[in-house]
Amino acid sequence: MEVGQAYSPVTNHQSPITNHRLIAFGIFWFFITLSVESSFIPIVDVIFEHRVYLPSVGFFIAVATLIVLGVEKLSLGRPRAANGLLVAMLLLSCVLALLTFNRNRVWADEITLWEDVAAKSPNLSRPWNNLATPISSIASRKRPSRPSLPP
Repeated sequence: MEVGQAYSPVTNHQSPITNHRLIAFGIFWFFITLSVESSFIPIVDVIFEHRVYLPSVGFFIAVATLIVLGVEKLSLGRPRAANGLLVAMLLLSCVLALLTFNRNRVWADEITLWEDVAAKSPNLSRPWNNLATPISSIASRKRPSRPSLPP
């Protein structure tokens, strides 16, 4: 077997070096892609969730690799504990899926979204202005149009 071989067909396992490289890659990916958004150039909206979408890929690669390593180590000594961890992960996934489903109801249309934002940030003007835009467009559509005078 070669030194640093990533996968051994004899043992059917990845080498520990590959797992550590994957964790390191995830950590480096997180910080390198986050550095693009975190620079010396001033940003108007400092906190925006879309700024961490790409960096979160690296974070989840590292976390998923750590979970897989933990389950593999637990399954060698205590298989019931490994099964319990897998069930806990499944339950967590179901809870997060339910929370995501409920959050999507807020995104049903522009008005429900901005009502939610305005309720959570009542002292900010931007949510109220953004809420007024779709409300005023609905109100203007409901207004009867004036008949035009003949020339």
